[in-house]
Amino acid sequence: MKAVVSRTLGRNLLRKCTNVQGLSLSTRTRYFSTTQTNSIATYRFSEDHEWISEPDSEGLSYVGITDHAQTALGEIVFVELPDIESTFDKNETFGQIESVKAASELLMPVSGIVVDINNNLEDNPGVVNSSPEKDAWMLQIKVTNPTELDSLMDQSSYDQYLESLE
Repeated sequence: MKAVVSRTLGRNLLRKCTNVQGLSLSTRTRYFSTTQTNSIATYRFSEDHEWISEPDSEGLSYVGITDHAQTALGEIVFVELPDIESTFDKNETFGQIESVKAASELLMPVSGIVVDINNNLEDNPGVVNSSPEKDAWMLQIKVTNPTELDSLMDQSSYDQYLESLE
């Protein structure tokens, strides 16, 4: 997210994302939530407050915004996501998120091809506020340059980054 976020939130328990391509949206959302609840943190974070799950064995990852970002934005009222099969380079705008306070671009944390989107956010954008790092995943991507993950922060580094913004 391009906006500089000024408040630091408590540490969040982050969950591992799992490839569930091919399942219906409702089944995928249930599976994604259940799988994350029982897993260990495997997210990376950008300075723009997007998160990405570590790629699975097929190079697939989930992308979303952090709890810190949704808090700074306030009540989310609209999420615009790209089409499946869209290709993005690292730091390229892949969508937009709007709240009652502001609108922000969504930036791709690594280069990739969109293989799935969370259609639930179209009708229920408030899920971003209630579950930004779990149910409100935005994209599933095929990571095309895995070495770009090395430039992202782990949880500890991201927490330190947030503290530096205070």
